[in-house]
Amino acid sequence: MAKIPAPLADPQQSRLERILERGTLRVGYREDALPFVFLDGKGTLVGLDIQLFHMLALELNVTLEFIPWKYDTLVQQLDAGQFDLVAGGLIINTNRLAKLSFSDPYMTITMALLVHGYQRDELKAWKEINELPGFRIGVPSKELVRSAQQFLTESEIVELESYEQFFSGNTEKLSTIAVSAEAGSAWTILCPRYAVAIPEPHITKPVAIAMAQGDQQFLDFINAWLGLKKTDGTIDQLYDKWILGKLGKQKEPRWSVIRNVLNWVD
Repeated sequence: MAKIPAPLADPQQSRLERILERGTLRVGYREDALPFVFLDGKGTLVGLDIQLFHMLALELNVTLEFIPWKYDTLVQQLDAGQFDLVAGGLIINTNRLAKLSFSDPYMTITMALLVHGYQRDELKAWKEINELPGFRIGVPSKELVRSAQQFLTESEIVELESYEQFFSGNTEKLSTIAVSAEAGSAWTILCPRYAVAIPEPHITKPVAIAMAQGDQQFLDFINAWLGLKKTDGTIDQLYDKWILGKLGKQKEPRWSVIRNVLNWVD
């Protein structure tokens, strides 16, 4: 017996209506986007974005489903309806704006470099870094390569498959890797011999929630919901927890990469 194809989505129905109708919010994720999305020591998907989307699903009274995405197929996956929203601390840039819809930014991140501890004070300005002979910078995505090339016109930019490729030493004499200061701080706990260098002038990038184009009603809803989370202090609390490592007066042990990522302590 032939398999009956799934019904096509009603083009007149908003994505929010479809989410409520099926009872599931589908979120695309990439697991190496510390501190926004990552696997903890127990193999559980956690992070700032993950907790944020758990809140959204709870408030919509729907279940939450996570589906992996890759940079090369992100737009196609969204357009095909594989997921509704994207997790991973996604930076807004012109190239992405041409293909995706973005919510209002819910925070900004600062561009930085992850270097050996003794190098941190030597890399104080992008202009000086750009003039260093033989300086090779690893960048873990095509999109970040484009961003890095804007202010490191003379340095050699090397695209990496992942952050782990740099830390494993599976590279050809890279001098550093480009990260956000927020992600870099977490990586320094995983790899204590490294430190975060934030050269001047500080380069900040807006982080937002991405979705497929063509649904203004859904975009308006996400923007209004994020506005509520900013106003009630939720975004600040998530920043304190996942980026600064603060848990306030909660009874649980203080969050840390050693505890929650590596699972070295109970």
